[in-house]
Amino acid sequence: MPLIVNFSRSPTSRSAFEKAATVKVNGHDAGGAWFWEKVYAGQPVEAHYRPQEFWPAHSHIQVDLPVSGLSAGKGLTYANDLTLDYHIGASHISVIDAHALRMKVYSDGKLVKTVAVSLGKAKTPTQQGIKVVMDKRNPQRMIGPGYNELVPYSVRVTLDGEFIHDAFWNTNIGRISTSNGCTNLTKSASQWFYKFSRIGDVAQYPNAPGRTMPVWDGYGDWNLDWTTWQLGGTAVGR
Repeated sequence: MPLIVNFSRSPTSRSAFEKAATVKVNGHDAGGAWFWEKVYAGQPVEAHYRPQEFWPAHSHIQVDLPVSGLSAGKGLTYANDLTLDYHIGASHISVIDAHALRMKVYSDGKLVKTVAVSLGKAKTPTQQGIKVVMDKRNPQRMIGPGYNELVPYSVRVTLDGEFIHDAFWNTNIGRISTSNGCTNLTKSASQWFYKFSRIGDVAQYPNAPGRTMPVWDGYGDWNLDWTTWQLGGTAVGR
């Protein structure tokens, strides 16, 4: 999960903020970069920070944002300082193969489970790329063309409605992709995955047929290459 800073108003200059901010992993510079993006239309931009690679497992993160009183652009100053101290847990990475219709789940690099899946049908293809668990609900109300259902054991991976969830009604799991874009699991697999998952876990879709998940569609930050990420985005000037 990226480090995200929210603002009450959009800064028009990011220079002072980026010079003052420090992020450390286990006491050392994290070596990451800030990317400024507008996630919701009409809302202030957000500043997202990530390293080049995923945060290391079982690590200690320290964030220091001594920005109070610094310029946020002409006529704007940052109102508050912020510090944050937290720990990263185990590395949980799931790799979903759209061809084999299997999901392989890894914990700290070791394969712990392989389960069958059904992905999005041709008209509603599952997005490809790197997604990050945003939320978990049991059940989750899902509304779309022709359906309005409470779906059990739902793990959200995109803002616009992709979940990894129980699809007890789907008899095609492991054989054909027939969903509305979500990753369908059997009841037993979904119960296990729901308990296993934590906010910030990674779900990789290397060969899904849909477009690459956009950076704004949840935590799509890892779908930008590192060179582009380092440019900082276009939402806020220097």
